Amino acid sequence: MDHSFTFSNVFIENLPHYKAYRKHVQELVSRGLTTGNNQSESYLKYTMLNIQRMERLDKTIRLTDDIQSALLLLSGLSYWIVISEAWCGDCAQIIPVMYKIAEGSGGKIDLRIAGRDDNPELMSAFLTQGARAIPKLICIDADTLQARYSWGPRPLPAIKIHEQFRQSNGAITKEQFDINLHKWYAQDKSIAIQQELADLIRSK
Repeated sequence: MDHSFTFSNVFIENLPHYKAYRKHVQELVSRGLTTGNNQSESYLKYTMLNIQRMERLDKTIRLTDDIQSALLLLSGLSYWIVISEAWCGDCAQIIPVMYKIAEGSGGKIDLRIAGRDDNPELMSAFLTQGARAIPKLICIDADTLQARYSWGPRPLPAIKIHEQFRQSNGAITKEQFDINLHKWYAQDKSIAIQQELADLIRSK
C-alpha cells in the first residue's frame, strides 16, 4: 500500500456521506450529467442504470451474522473512504453494501465517498496493480489519520469473472461480461463482499 497521501480532518469532512452522494448524483443526472471527467452519453446511461441498482440494493441488503459479529470487535472510530464514480457498475453494486455495514457499526464507521477524477492524488496512492480501479475502500484510523487497510475493486469471485473476460481474447464481449458480472452480484446477494470485509476487520 502506498502511504504517500496525507489525510487530514478537513479533507475527510469535505467528502460527502452516502445519502448526500446519492442526492448529488441524482441532481447531476437531472441535468444530463454524471460524475467524473467522462460526460459521454453511454456514461450517463450507466449512471441512470446504477441509480436503479442502488435503490434496489438499499431496500434488499441484509447484513450477515458474520459481518455483524466482526463489527462488534471495532473499538474507536474509523473512516471508510470509498473512491468511486457514479457510472461504475461495480461501485453501484458494492457501495450500498458498505453503507449498510457502516450503519450497522453503531457509529464506529463513518463512510465517505471520494470521486476518482476529483481526487487524482488519492487515487494514485491506492492503485490496484497500477490501475485506477474502483471502487477502492480505504480505512482510516480517526485518531492517527493513518490508513489501516484498503480493499477493492471487487470481491474475489467478481475478480475471476473479470480475469476470464480479459483472457478470452474477444471470445467474451464487453456486453456479455457485464451480464455475467451483474448476474453474479444478483445471485451472491452481497455475501462475498460482506465476508471479505468481515475478514479484514478481524485481521486488523
